[in-house]
Amino acid sequence: MDYFDVNNFMPHGMCYLWRPELVGMHVIADLAIALAYFSIPIVIVLFLRRLNRPIPFRWAFVMFGIFILFCGINHLMNIVVLWHPLYYVEGALKLLTAAASVATAVLMLPLLPVLIDRFTRLAAEDDMDSA
Repeated sequence: MDYFDVNNFMPHGMCYLWRPELVGMHVIADLAIALAYFSIPIVIVLFLRRLNRPIPFRWAFVMFGIFILFCGINHLMNIVVLWHPLYYVEGALKLLTAAASVATAVLMLPLLPVLIDRFTRLAAEDDMDSA
């Protein structure tokens, strides 16, 4: 089976009956979401590079960046499949996004008690400073 053979499927735009207002609405929404998703990893990279000291849990920022980047790629793929039925490529991208999402969630769980402890201590220090 040729996974890139677009003759086996219909483009998603056919489901919208090629109505310009409906296709346009989806393109604009997916493009705006993708741009927002792409800006977040850029901000994370800039933050990590410009910080003048080591940051705890740097890997967590990287994991979030990867996860969010894949989310943005999926929204761009939503636009592509409106005209080109590359559903196997879309599915593969979704699997990569799922892997990044699950990995981020699983790796963050053990971090929760550490973060709660650290922020509880910071809040207590702030309370003592303001007293």
